[in-house]
Amino acid sequence: MTHREAMLKAKENALKAIELDDTLAEAHTTLAFIKENFDYDPQGAELDFKRAIELNPKYPIAHQFYAGYLVQTGHAEDGLAESKRALELDPYSLALNWYLGHTLYMTRHYDEALAQLQKTLQMQPDYLLARVALGKVYVQLKRYDEALALFRQIASSPNEQAQAMTNLAYAYALTGQRAEAQKMLDELREMYTRGEISNRHNDGNANGYFIAQVYVGLADKEQALAWLNKAFDDHAFYMFFLRVDPVFDDLHSDPRFQDLLRRVGLLQS
Repeated sequence: MTHREAMLKAKENALKAIELDDTLAEAHTTLAFIKENFDYDPQGAELDFKRAIELNPKYPIAHQFYAGYLVQTGHAEDGLAESKRALELDPYSLALNWYLGHTLYMTRHYDEALAQLQKTLQMQPDYLLARVALGKVYVQLKRYDEALALFRQIASSPNEQAQAMTNLAYAYALTGQRAEAQKMLDELREMYTRGEISNRHNDGNANGYFIAQVYVGLADKEQALAWLNKAFDDHAFYMFFLRVDPVFDDLHSDPRFQDLLRRVGLLQS
């Protein structure tokens, strides 16, 4: 099943569930997530997130995903508060511990993100999402040796190699190892051409959004924007992070990037 098929099926199921019982917080949360990340419909997503929390204020996943929505739409501190609320409701959840670290990263609280992700990895040292997020924090803190070591370590595992490719290529580019970055980039482009595209948030190796990140590292703005437009056309996961992802900070002044933000629903026309 393709990413598009999976999202459409999930949306169909959520709508059916709501039709049968409009008081299901889980169904409203699922529908909100799809509206946000696939339909590019932030207004519709907000309504369903609020409805889910109204129905069940103690449902941590609703707070988690609403936190992401708030951060991505420019309400950073409110988003952090929601992420912390989610974790308060389920303090031993690996996913929620990671997500708070991820939220701190996206809101530029890098030192706090570092501490939170290290805490998460104390709970489970091989937790992939937290390891990758920690590497990204190292990059933003310019602790490149630690970032490269971590991404290489992840890439050495056959089951996790794909997840590390883009991040490692980006780190290579930032540290002047352009030949290594280009070699990995060529492989990523081939994977995209072959249709080996993953849009899951924890496996985005051949997703156009992540390929664009490597081009940012290589200071190739034209290709970065071209691949972001491919990601938009593919409804690639992560596009809704475009406004707040630190990797793309240098593109914000470009009118084409601003237009892309409007098309995703992250800026008013």
